[in-house]
Amino acid sequence: MEIIHTMPLSLFDTEGNFNMMKECFESLGNFSENTVVLYNQGYMENEVLRNKLINYGISPIILEKVKI
Repeated sequence: MEIIHTMPLSLFDTEGNFNMMKECFESLGNFSENTVVLYNQGYMENEVLRNKLINYGISPIILEKVKI
């Protein structure tokens, strides 16, 4: 059985948000079942977010195109 994590991501441009995101996704990236489905509700462009998640060891699926 494969585990896929799903969550909304409301990321705002603050250091606290980035630190919390980094800790969360670095932790998930340490597991073999590291697929995360995100609904991007924050300000970050999907491609930038995807690259950050890949750097944390995550296999991301991003569902929503961010509207700026």
